Amino acid sequence: MSAQHRAQRRETLAITTPHVAGDEDLGEIRDIVGFHIRLAHAAVYRHFTETFADLDLTQKQVAALWLVADHPG
Repeated sequence: MSAQHRAQRRETLAITTPHVAGDEDLGEIRDIVGFHIRLAHAAVYRHFTETFADLDLTQKQVAALWLVADHPG
């Protein structure tokens, strides 16, 4: 993956990842489970992208490789 491609991915993540200030700023949304699931998904996606950026692998490709590794032959 080129440095430019990695930079574009990071920029996209920064735009699409919601930022949450303290709980006092959330109001009623803090009680919505879906909101917290979205925040967790964004954190996992960001971590995955940063971890596997140099390998240029998607989440599906990594999952397939893990399955093959767990079931050789």
